[in-house]
Amino acid sequence: MHRLYPFALVASICICGPVSADGLTQALPVLPGLDRLPRLAGNAPVARRVNDQLDMADDSILATALACRALPDSWWERDVSIAFSGPGFLSLDVLNDLYCDGAAHPTSFLETPTFDLATGDHVDWRQMLPADLLAPQPKRFDLALVKGSPLLVALYLRANTTSPPECRDKILASVTYFRLWLDAQEGGLVMMPEGLAHAVRACGDTVVLTATALAGIGVSPALTDALPKGVASAP
Repeated sequence: MHRLYPFALVASICICGPVSADGLTQALPVLPGLDRLPRLAGNAPVARRVNDQLDMADDSILATALACRALPDSWWERDVSIAFSGPGFLSLDVLNDLYCDGAAHPTSFLETPTFDLATGDHVDWRQMLPADLLAPQPKRFDLALVKGSPLLVALYLRANTTSPPECRDKILASVTYFRLWLDAQEGGLVMMPEGLAHAVRACGDTVVLTATALAGIGVSPALTDALPKGVASAP
């Protein structure tokens, strides 16, 4: 599976369904197994703004991935799916699975960009969640991550009813950051612990906060109103 191929020509195909703005287009992978992010169709200012940010995200990851693939016995695969498209928001779920020569072990990580389609900006989850769920976070490299207060950790653990005791202890002891994105199929806001050590990454279950749960903690009505109307699809 981890083989090198000549670069593919870029072609756009329509992702059908009730998507936001004028629709979405998806280019062919830069190489088989190395997906590009979709783009909003059309030339509206919001589409251009979102697409500029998607261009930058692709440029950064794909350059690193190609450098890794060029190393002996190395691979990098990137699988892009559309977790939520609909009125108000676009949320992507991007799994990178990789091993680069010299690393201690294979690893994986997620990209989960979410865009506000009224403004074209990446959603800043710290502006969407109640202040008492957040801890100070002076440096921000990824707007999909938030540093939670003990109240947010407790909210996560309450929602994760199947977590074994040893995992709950690990979460309480070491997790303060959570990755967030919208998922139409799950019908809510997904929370995933970030920064767990490799040996305990299996403890990093995702949980879903439904529109009802989000309304109960005071999240913006713009978000809770949009959740039942979104769709999910894989390019």
